[in-house]
Amino acid sequence: MNALIYLTKTTFVNKLKKALHKPSALLLILFWIAYAAYMIFIFGGMAVNFKLDSKEGIVIILTYIVLMSVPTNILMYVRKKGIIFLMSDLHFLFNTPISPKQILLYRFMKLLVPSIIMNLVLSIGAFFIFEATTLQAVLFFIVVVLIEPLFETGLMMNVYANERLTEKHVDWIKKGTWACLALFAAYALYVFIFIDNTFNALAIFPLQELFLFIPIFGWILAPYHLIFLGATPINVICTVLFAVGTILLLVSAIKMPCTGKYYEEASDYARDYSEKRKKAKKGEVSFGKRKYKKASIAYKGAYAKAIFYRQILEYKKNRFFIFGGTTLLSLGAGLVLCYFSIQERPPIEFALFILPGLSAYFSFLMSGYATKWSKEIDNAYTFLIPDTAFRKMWYATLIEHLRALIDGLLMVIPAGIGMGLSIPQMILCIVAHVSIMAIKLYIQVICQNILGKSLGNTGLTLLKMLIQGLVLVVGIVIAVMAALMISNEMALFAIIVYSVVICLLLMVCSTRLFERYESID
Repeated sequence: MNALIYLTKTTFVNKLKKALHKPSALLLILFWIAYAAYMIFIFGGMAVNFKLDSKEGIVIILTYIVLMSVPTNILMYVRKKGIIFLMSDLHFLFNTPISPKQILLYRFMKLLVPSIIMNLVLSIGAFFIFEATTLQAVLFFIVVVLIEPLFETGLMMNVYANERLTEKHVDWIKKGTWACLALFAAYALYVFIFIDNTFNALAIFPLQELFLFIPIFGWILAPYHLIFLGATPINVICTVLFAVGTILLLVSAIKMPCTGKYYEEASDYARDYSEKRKKAKKGEVSFGKRKYKKASIAYKGAYAKAIFYRQILEYKKNRFFIFGGTTLLSLGAGLVLCYFSIQERPPIEFALFILPGLSAYFSFLMSGYATKWSKEIDNAYTFLIPDTAFRKMWYATLIEHLRALIDGLLMVIPAGIGMGLSIPQMILCIVAHVSIMAIKLYIQVICQNILGKSLGNTGLTLLKMLIQGLVLVVGIVIAVMAALMISNEMALFAIIVYSVVICLLLMVCSTRLFERYESID
């Protein structure tokens, strides 16, 4: 254990020294700290707006957090995934005489740190936001920062490293996890049908007590009910079950044999994770092994247009064609805005700028999202196509503009209907969405392949954020001036004109990439 403590301390010191020698890394750390503080502030405001700033509210939030995280973790552990080992661990730690249990705990503790920090913030927020008393906040802190990590550790050890588990036992654990989730879903359906058949059921369901008897998941939630909602026979019994379960899991983890049989599967997962990190550094995103379909296409274009048709062919091999996570995110945002706008319709002057603002925020969230265009500059034949660099850039990025158009339609139409926007106003919002996403795309092109060649990943990320932030700030200033001097509709139109002009300028600058193959590293 002393060796692992020394390794942890030395790794931290070396990373700190490396960060001090790279100011860009420190700036990125400060940015994410400031962003986290900002999101905490926004979260508090949302809790107030959605009337969740109460003891019942924190129970509702914690219920959904547990239901989203714990089942996923169990299913990952049982498949010997979820614990991230680095390649250095494979070559160094796995070959040392250190106990396999200690090695597993060493890596798991690193994964627990962000969770503990989040729980610490929640325990502070319980007092300042959710109207908890000092005693309740202290008890909540003890549960989520001290006891719950012990429960998770014992659960992980018994599922991940238990060498007495056979394939049959593993299958039982998987089926049991899904069965518990099915019970939650059935109980939620019961609440929706027989108690409240509106969206309020989403807030009523977590406050029910019968599902606390569901093993593992319900037991974890029992202390929250006991602390914030008051003692009842059910939550007291289930809290006792949680405490007893924690002790039994820890005792079992200590006594169970563990000779390192998990090393082989952990090594495979570490290699896969290492490959994903390498792809991420190149701007690619990997979602594991995909199954591709057979596809064919009739090439109708010549010269640079062939790039577009080749991308269409690649997307046709995917199960969902060009649709993906951004499509669901846009549709979900549109439906949520539609629902809340119907409940309380915002003033039209404010509603006009909600959707462009949301588009700008999405452009920040998806700044590292991989696109097909980045593969085109790696193909030598792209530079042999007898066409202009501008047309090559246009057709290499055209599919992304079409995806942005579809995402914009899915977000703007339901949200616009709920807000009461007219058809011309919806069209303006859709054009604004496509333009903002195009600006994000061409900034990424310029930073990644022209300005960012001499920068590392951290510097490249900061550069993209800086340029994109400056562009958006100037757009906001123009919109405010147009709104004050003319009208809100003209402000939205000014945003679109500005976005299109900036988009075209960035696109012209980006065409340099397709002029000479020697310019590509």
